[in-house]
Amino acid sequence: QTREKGIVTTEDLVFLLSKIQLNSNSKREFDFEEIKAKGLKVFIEEIEGEILKLALSKNEDKVRKTLSDLKISNNSYYRILEKIKIQENQHA
Repeated sequence: QTREKGIVTTEDLVFLLSKIQLNSNSKREFDFEEIKAKGLKVFIEEIEGEILKLALSKNEDKVRKTLSDLKISNNSYYRILEKIKIQENQHA
């Protein structure tokens, strides 16, 4: 269960990922070698970004609904969004 302060822990992500299928066509497979290469922090940030994009898509880009569904704060939302932008710029 996520905490009310908008802080997502590793335990929260493990719980959420065990319940969430990222899209109807595929499940996220965890590649331990990928995790080792990136480091857990970067890997988790990428997963956060994927989940946020999925939630926004399912909620027709309605931010308040997404915040409510994911039980995150505005600060957490914008922190994840900023990291998504940084990751996308690094891959461009």
